[in-house]
Amino acid sequence: IIQIMLDKKFSFSLKALIEKSLILFDKENTGEIKETVEKVFGFLENRVSHLLVEQGYSKDVVSAIVSVSADNIPDVWNKAAALQKLRSAPDFEPLAIAFKRVVNIIKKSAAEIADLSAFTVNERLFEKECESALFSVYRDVERRVSENLVKKDFEQALVDIASLKIPVDAFFEGVLVMTDDRDIRNNRLALLGSISGLFTLFADFSKI
Repeated sequence: IIQIMLDKKFSFSLKALIEKSLILFDKENTGEIKETVEKVFGFLENRVSHLLVEQGYSKDVVSAIVSVSADNIPDVWNKAAALQKLRSAPDFEPLAIAFKRVVNIIKKSAAEIADLSAFTVNERLFEKECESALFSVYRDVERRVSENLVKKDFEQALVDIASLKIPVDAFFEGVLVMTDDRDIRNNRLALLGSISGLFTLFADFSKI
């Protein structure tokens, strides 16, 4: 199934295909369709990972891509190729470190804030220029990444994401995220949460 979808460039939902197939097989709907869909998809997801590794993609790149989504088979391969290419670049390591700093601080804040998406970034709470600069770059990058993902230009989407490194580094150098002022702290976390969400449109960079 995976190889056919890849060879024919069938760019549709693997999970939806499984569900429709099971419904046709079980017309009386006597079984637990959703549970079976998840089990079959989980099996195929593992096969996707194994096939990618067998084809020479590094395990961490595969994990970063597949853990976000393995639902569109051609997209998975093309994203893996784009990320593998970026990973081989000499400046990737500092880029990955910047990504991980964002993800790690979001994870650390989870005990205090269960759902960062409930917060919106308030520009009036910015105290430093580096906050405004990061937010401005983020909004521009979000637009470009979304457009390139729709066009399936995954290499350019990654280049766009990578452009966040410098303002992210400046942000961490310029402010104390976990400041005592609760409103400012939550606002900074909301900004980082938005950036983390943008990263995960493509991959889970914390796995690299």
